[in-house]
Amino acid sequence: MKNYIGTNNKLILKIFVAIFIFASILMLSACGEKAVKPDITVSASSYYFDTETLPTLSVSTKIDGTISWDNDQIVENGIKNYSWTFTPKDTKKYEVVTGSIELKKVDEIVNGEAGYTYEEQVSLWEDGKSYVYKNCTFASSIASTKKVDLTFINCVFTTGYTGEGGDKCVYLTSFTNLYIQDCIFGGETTEGTLSTAGYALDLNIYNTEVDKIVIKNNKFNTTAGAATDSIAISIKVRLGETDKPTDVIGAPGSILNGVEISGNTFADTCNTIYIGSGPKGSSSANTSTGAFDVIVSDNATDVNVMERYLYPEGQTAPNQLVPANQTETFGNKTTVQ
Repeated sequence: MKNYIGTNNKLILKIFVAIFIFASILMLSACGEKAVKPDITVSASSYYFDTETLPTLSVSTKIDGTISWDNDQIVENGIKNYSWTFTPKDTKKYEVVTGSIELKKVDEIVNGEAGYTYEEQVSLWEDGKSYVYKNCTFASSIASTKKVDLTFINCVFTTGYTGEGGDKCVYLTSFTNLYIQDCIFGGETTEGTLSTAGYALDLNIYNTEVDKIVIKNNKFNTTAGAATDSIAISIKVRLGETDKPTDVIGAPGSILNGVEISGNTFADTCNTIYIGSGPKGSSSANTSTGAFDVIVSDNATDVNVMERYLYPEGQTAPNQLVPANQTETFGNKTTVQ
């Protein structure tokens, strides 16, 4: 009888201990349940904006909640990260998520309208200002010496007379930043010799310090008349140590963060890129005009690159072929490699 009672008591004790442990686990689990970080993707309605109000935010997630810009952020011109907060409806189950998005505030955004052309806008540019052109048609050339930050997206450029430089699509000298994407260059440029050939895009840089140049996913279709090839892109920094021109006056130009030429399509009549200039004021190689980094990458067609700044008077820079979808680097040399 004693053994039976003792065994029974031990069984009851074990059951009690088991119940106690199970209840404790449940209580600890309920009290210590950790909130889950939601899986979300946050985006702004536009990278560029020209108002004091930040672009509209949107969030992609299966979790109910609200997304908003954080309060008391200073909105200012240029590239900057702006912070946001996503607050779940159920904050016990899900964590609040914070983050930031890089945006660029500019002075003016021009959205093109059908039937209008925008080449006359150039005369309104002001030094130190930033401009974005989207879906705009330029029926004639753009030529400017203003110190402006420029962005062109999905625009159409047609050649026109730029003065002594002849017929080109775009001629710029003193800009501070340049981004050209998904644009079309067309029309007939001026015919000429190696040094006076017609350029679709001519960047003759002086009196400025350029941050970066990006030329991406564009179509270069210009011709130079009489079946003569047109030059797609010419980029050179002027008035450096070796550059002594008689037709350019001012301070030396420079490009701080290089040039990216990628994803473009070049027609057979317009598939050459010039880097730097031939001799100016001297018979020696004009090396300072090519003192910047250039990456030519992942273009849809073959393109030829001529590093003109490396060759003295009487020598022609050879064509260096960059096949479609390949990557090569150029510029910033002092002698022929």
